[in-house]
Amino acid sequence: FDSLRDFLNNSGLCEYAEGHDMAHGVSIKEENLPKLIEYANKELSNIQFDVEEMEVDYIFNDQNLKREIVLQFGSVNHIYGMGIPQPKFAFEVTVHKGELNFIGRGGNTVKFRVNGVDFLKFNAKQLVADIEAINAPALKLRLVGRSQINEWGGNITPQIMIDEIEVTGIEQTYDRLF
Repeated sequence: FDSLRDFLNNSGLCEYAEGHDMAHGVSIKEENLPKLIEYANKELSNIQFDVEEMEVDYIFNDQNLKREIVLQFGSVNHIYGMGIPQPKFAFEVTVHKGELNFIGRGGNTVKFRVNGVDFLKFNAKQLVADIEAINAPALKLRLVGRSQINEWGGNITPQIMIDEIEVTGIEQTYDRLF
């Protein structure tokens, strides 16, 4: 659903819907309101509204995540803003539980590294509790974030500032019994 404005205009029931796709003004005669509701219920009946979706520019995984790519996107952060959105990336990665660090004053910042890229999620008290409750050697994570550069003590590290994160699976490993 990319444009509520177009949806309303296409109904033929509004006097006008003008402005941006999802932020606009609309005029509809009161007698057309029940017809518009009926139209919307029919046209949108096959859409599942309780699904969260997020538009991303690229999906990385353990195999295609490269430090250099994140460095390149993070090094041009000065161009974003004023109508140029910062790219968002999705990541599907596996992280060994021992590589997950809980840092910060309250220990509620999650930090881990994959392929030379640091991932950070601030104010993640519930995520920390959820991870600590899992008894497995590794976790599969799905997340969305933005690239940045961390420069400290002469070291330059690409990092992803995590906007959304979920644990999607648990990796079990078994020692050989023989």
